[in-house]
Amino acid sequence: MFGKRFVWISTFFGLGILSTGCMTRAPTSYELDRRAGLLPPNESGIENDLPQIKTNSNSEKKTQMPERLPPVVEKVWITPQILPDGSKLDGTWMWIEVDHGRWRDDSNGVAQ
Repeated sequence: MFGKRFVWISTFFGLGILSTGCMTRAPTSYELDRRAGLLPPNESGIENDLPQIKTNSNSEKKTQMPERLPPVVEKVWITPQILPDGSKLDGTWMWIEVDHGRWRDDSNGVAQ
């Protein structure tokens, strides 16, 4: 009895997984408008928009982002030693920030 029930349940779930794998995603609103004939007659697809997008992006004046100089970080070796309380400190590497990062001044090219 258990074996037949297991076969039926696994078959049911297996067919469910197979059927969901055959589904496709819903079309975009652009595609639905194109199929319904709601787009202007001279517009056949997004390919017509690409030249306009490219010329608009090139004609705009690009603003330059301020430049941030990164901090200077050094790797320092701490030697093995015995501390005053008698405990032993094994040697280890430690990362230390030597210089904080800062913004570059655009007027004369010098970091602030």
